[in-house]
Amino acid sequence: MATSEQQQTAPAREKAGRRLVAALILLVALLLVLVGALLWQRFYRADPKLEPNATVGMMPGKTAEQIEAELNQQISEGMIAFTINSAPTFLGGKGNIWFENPASNGKYTRLELCLDEADPYAETLGGELVLCKTGLLKPGSYMETIELEAALPAGSYSCTARIFAYRPDGETYLGEVQAGLVLTVQD
Repeated sequence: MATSEQQQTAPAREKAGRRLVAALILLVALLLVLVGALLWQRFYRADPKLEPNATVGMMPGKTAEQIEAELNQQISEGMIAFTINSAPTFLGGKGNIWFENPASNGKYTRLELCLDEADPYAETLGGELVLCKTGLLKPGSYMETIELEAALPAGSYSCTARIFAYRPDGETYLGEVQAGLVLTVQD
């Protein structure tokens, strides 16, 4: 009788083992489908904020003037407007920089005035030196004077004005432009 009971439990064990393997295969298949769906949603699904029925391109019927105005706006967004005195004079450490961030700029700007490496005096200072800098200027504001951070003897110096642009949040850096100028220090 013992053999008869062992024979009955062996098929039951095989059946249970097959069920377990089938359940594991089904579980792995469901897991793969879930991972695939998550990956598809993450990388291939269209941005839900975008209108799916929109046509990409320029709307028909625009005049040449409208197209030109749009292109000029795109160009101006990539440009940095500023005004600066190209020959500032400093007396007692203060100078007439006249640095302006025009209202039409639409960006925050800040200025760093650096002594050029090519200037003979720069060698004595070990290379380029930031002579003065401003904080952020909102569009439509200017600095009439600025103070040197380093004392320079009387004379003329080749400098570079580095103007940095930021989005209106004041934190997102957009780019930089440079302008050469000659700074004069008087006794």
